[in-house]
Amino acid sequence: VWRKANPNLGVSVFEDGLATRCSQAQKNAASQSSFLTKRLNVRVGAGSAYFNLFAWDKLRYDSELFIEAFAGKPCVIGLDLATHIDIAAKVNIFTVNDIDYLFGKFYLPEDSLEKGNPNYDVYRGWADDGYLTITTGNIIDFAYIERDLLEDRDRFQVREVGYDQAQATQLATRMLEAGLPMVKVPQNVMQMSEPMKELNSRILAGKARHDGNPVMTW
Repeated sequence: VWRKANPNLGVSVFEDGLATRCSQAQKNAASQSSFLTKRLNVRVGAGSAYFNLFAWDKLRYDSELFIEAFAGKPCVIGLDLATHIDIAAKVNIFTVNDIDYLFGKFYLPEDSLEKGNPNYDVYRGWADDGYLTITTGNIIDFAYIERDLLEDRDRFQVREVGYDQAQATQLATRMLEAGLPMVKVPQNVMQMSEPMKELNSRILAGKARHDGNPVMTW
């Protein structure tokens, strides 16, 4: 692959230099975009990434593992309701023997699959493969998410559900009344910085596992 992407290999680009840059890119997220674009001729959409995607890809389960295997286990849930026209996310996290097992479920209104809408072709592929839950209409119907949260309440020991108050006040009120422990998570640097660093360190240490859901990776 290196030779195909570097016709001048051995003339102005050398294998030992590529190996060094590749090693740096595998360890440092900030080096990945540069290596992919300048050495592998792969276009990327951002100048740098916060998480190391090489490390993330290695955390995929070695064999099939389903959320049903965690019935009755303690879990924490994170909600990102975004806007009514963007992807909304619900992620269940189970920690067993200091390993975090992540299961994401993602929601999108059906109108976002229409040709001409941003990312419609990618969304349609994910929907066809079962990675997106499509809600009716042109905005996300939060009733789908509430239904799934209530199912989680009955299946697992839900310790808390973190949510952004700006997007979910009414949903949170209804879920509190239904017995779910809703916790406000303000979206600011003071609240988010340390958890982001902690998650990044756990990814690099191999203390997380995921099912390879492309929406979560994206």
